[in-house]
Amino acid sequence: FAPVLAGGGYCSEANALLHGLKSLPPGEAPPLRVTHHGDAIDYFFYSGLPEDYARELDSMLTARQPRARDSVIVCHSEPGAWDP
Repeated sequence: FAPVLAGGGYCSEANALLHGLKSLPPGEAPPLRVTHHGDAIDYFFYSGLPEDYARELDSMLTARQPRARDSVIVCHSEPGAWDP
């Protein structure tokens, strides 16, 4: 859960982490799924991504949802994005 399509600081940090994990050698990278969360989508930002980054991000946004017991869930968004 992160504002991966919003541009800005939280977006950049989350995308850097995801890209780093996807860049691990084959067999070492865990399966990844990401959900855009916490800010509005900035279509101008998304359309400006390098093609390989956009393709990589699309694959994580559309990946099958793993079983909860096989998952580590990380939320990287500002506290105001959560509604208790």
